[in-house]
Amino acid sequence: MAAPLVAARLAITALLVALPAAQATAVELALESVTATTGSGEVKLRLSSRATFDFDPALGVLVASGTWIAEYALPNQLTRIGHKVEDLRATADGQLAMKSYECVEGAFGAAFMQANICGNYRFGPNGIDEGGLADDEVLGPPRSLAGYGIGGFDWDGATLVLTLVADAAGESGIFPEPGFSLRLVAMPAP
Repeated sequence: MAAPLVAARLAITALLVALPAAQATAVELALESVTATTGSGEVKLRLSSRATFDFDPALGVLVASGTWIAEYALPNQLTRIGHKVEDLRATADGQLAMKSYECVEGAFGAAFMQANICGNYRFGPNGIDEGGLADDEVLGPPRSLAGYGIGGFDWDGATLVLTLVADAAGESGIFPEPGFSLRLVAMPAP
């Protein structure tokens, strides 16, 4: 009986020793830029990030811990909208998940378009934002990243470019966004 127990303990010890070596393959990345594809072309978004990004090239898994925000900043200092993402996870085999997503409405839609871009509706004849109810004209579902999938996952050893592509719902409405490109670069080793 003692021999199987000793063998099991040796196997567990070997696994525990190998575990840090397997985890050492992760590369710390920094989110350098987010570019959106819109009806009028590509737009580089203003980025603020407190997220940390770890990428395992062997497994093809990107994990972000924390929140990052990518905003459409306009020359008149107004913001069209912002995308606030928390705890993103993406894999080379096409899996995309996040803890939370919030579309942050800027002042531009109400001031110049009489619309709520995040809610995907125009204000009704009374010109009042009624939350997509009453007289408001709903053009589609509220903005979400739920309908996006991974269209590209390109790692060259120093840079990861993650491309997100929208389904039909993300390509329509008040302000279509058919896709996003996240560019992440490897952090220098300490």
